[in-house]
Amino acid sequence: MKIILNGNALDLPDNSTLLKLIESQDLTGKRLAVEVNLEIIPKTEHAHYILKNDDKVEIVHAIGGGSANNSGSNFALNSGIISPSVNNHLDKS
Repeated sequence: MKIILNGNALDLPDNSTLLKLIESQDLTGKRLAVEVNLEIIPKTEHAHYILKNDDKVEIVHAIGGGSANNSGSNFALNSGIISPSVNNHLDKS
C-alpha cells in the first residue's frame, strides 16, 4: 500500500501499524506527534492503529534545546526533517 509521509510517497506492507512506521523511520523513543488524515493519534494507540492505503501521515519531532542562561527547557517542532528520503540525517541520541 502507499501512504503519504510528510508530503512524500512511501510504500508499506498492508496492515502496517503506526508503530511499525515509526520504527521503520528510526524514530522509536523520540518525542513525536503523529497525525493521520488531520487527526492526532495518541502514542497509546500507535501499536494498534492500522494504516490504510492513501493515508496522509505527518510526524513531527520535538527537538530540545536552549541556552546556558535559560533554566527552562525549550522545544521546537520540526516537521520537515522526517521523511523517507532524509531520515538518516536525524540525531540518533
